[in-house]
Amino acid sequence: MSRAEKRRGQTEAALIALQAAFPAAFPTDPAAVRPLALRVREAIEASGTVPSRTTLHRALWRWCRQPEYLTAIAEGRPRINLDGTDAGPVAPEHQ
Repeated sequence: MSRAEKRRGQTEAALIALQAAFPAAFPTDPAAVRPLALRVREAIEASGTVPSRTTLHRALWRWCRQPEYLTAIAEGRPRINLDGTDAGPVAPEHQ
C-alpha cells in the first residue's frame, strides 16, 4: 500500500468516525449538509474523535470541498454546531 493510499484510507476512516460521533454536523444524506460552525476543528480535537491533527485536517478539507457543502455555503444555509444546534448565518464574504 502506497503512502497516498494509506492517507486516503485514514481520511475516509476519519470521516466515518465524524459521521458516527456527530451525525447532525456530518450527515450521510447529501441534502442535509450544512456549513459547519467556525472553529469547529478545535471542538473536534478536544473530543478525541480523530487521533491525529493531520488526519482531521485532511478530513475537514475533503468534507468542506464536496459539492453539497459548497452549495450550502453559496446558498447561505445557517451554520451548524457539532450537536446540531444553529451556529448563525454564513457571512456574505464566505459565500
